[in-house]
Amino acid sequence: MGSLTRDIGRLAEDIRRGREQRQQGARHLRADEAARKQSAFEAAQQRTVVVERRRNEVRSSLESSRAKLETETSQLRDNLRSFADGLKSEVSAFRTEVQQDLQGARAAWHGSTGATVVRDGASKSAKSAKSATDASDAAGDKNTAADDLTSISGIGPGIQERLNNAGILSFVQLATKPVDEIRDVLGELNRLAHVEDWVLEAKSRVSGSKT
Repeated sequence: MGSLTRDIGRLAEDIRRGREQRQQGARHLRADEAARKQSAFEAAQQRTVVVERRRNEVRSSLESSRAKLETETSQLRDNLRSFADGLKSEVSAFRTEVQQDLQGARAAWHGSTGATVVRDGASKSAKSAKSATDASDAAGDKNTAADDLTSISGIGPGIQERLNNAGILSFVQLATKPVDEIRDVLGELNRLAHVEDWVLEAKSRVSGSKT
């Protein structure tokens, strides 16, 4: 009987100890869970602080950029307005100058009409006098035998006619005539003429005929 009582007592003690161990393990589990929850909460708070700080930084940067952009836009608008006003002033001044130039040109045209008529008359008289002089020179040179000037390279019938009308009939006259006067005789043909070569060849032919 006593042995049975001792066995029951040991069994009860084992049960009590097992219950205490399970309770202690449960307390440890609850403590670990609470620690994990606290750690997760603190980490979440830190992330929230970081996110909020970055959000504020981005908001501040955007506001600064927007303020800068508004300032630059306002300055650009003012510059464009100033440029447009200056351009309008320049266009107006240019239009005024053009109108003044046109008025001056009209006045000069109407005022010079009579003078032009007088000048034309004087020019015609001078040309007539020159033609008469050239004809007289040609008549005075009739005692000089006329040469075929077209035999010189570069002188065709048309140029020879101009030279003859100016009193240049022979190689001697061509050789002794100043180059500038010959160019004046040629007129618009002067650009294509090699007058210096003509004079040299005429001098060569005159020298050859003398020998």
